[in-house]
Amino acid sequence: MESNQDDGHDPLGDYLYDEGEDSSAFYVVLSGSLKDLGTAVIKSDGEVLGFDDYSLTRPRHAAVVALDRVVAVIFNQRTLDAIGRRDAHVLSTIVRAAASSGHDQL
Repeated sequence: MESNQDDGHDPLGDYLYDEGEDSSAFYVVLSGSLKDLGTAVIKSDGEVLGFDDYSLTRPRHAAVVALDRVVAVIFNQRTLDAIGRRDAHVLSTIVRAAASSGHDQL
């Protein structure tokens, strides 16, 4: 199953992304939990996922599945460009927070 990137909500059992997919975005979980099927790492409220793959422009290393209803902010290049044009400080804060969120395995 594909994630619903229109509203950032993923029902239980839906895949946010599959192993091998292009890494065109990273995510900040606002609520809910997701599980990396490759490492069994669970990400939940306030955590960043997919940043390592996104920043290194490599394919996703594993599938990620929703464990419950998930609301996440989706950051793709278009979003980051828009933020950067308006406020470079906000953009650098987001990227620093994502990079230091603790061994991003998703």
